[in-house]
Amino acid sequence: MSLRKWSPFDDLVDIQKDISRFFRSALGYGTETISTMVERGQWVPAVDVYTKDGKLMVKTQVPGVDPSNINVRVKNGHLIITGERKAEEKVEEKDVYRMESSYGKFERSISLPKDVEPGNIKATYENGVLTIELPQAEEEKVEEKEIPIEIK
Repeated sequence: MSLRKWSPFDDLVDIQKDISRFFRSALGYGTETISTMVERGQWVPAVDVYTKDGKLMVKTQVPGVDPSNINVRVKNGHLIITGERKAEEKVEEKDVYRMESSYGKFERSISLPKDVEPGNIKATYENGVLTIELPQAEEEKVEEKEIPIEIK
């Protein structure tokens, strides 16, 4: 048994995890964070989010996932991507020399900026990459306008 020196920051990490779990649960996004999923060896696809030509672009790396096993939805200001990568063949544990690929269900939740128009979202799948285009609302161009004052 090894002893580890106590650090007050250990408690802060636990508190942060508890608070994160509470809010994710309260908002209906599950209780697991990406770090806990990775720690357990669960597959978490990489996601890139950026703007291009007035659109918010979300690219998710999902090689080996059948597109029919992917679901994309918007809920409470979040883009939620769920799916499952299934093992192509069943291999007995006794026959495995090395197994580095991850399989199973996944979920990614991305907080959306307020200027995204959820009604015109487009998703495409090509060569193992899921690309989601979310149009951003055009900024109102406020011209100078004099406001009349009503006198009562």
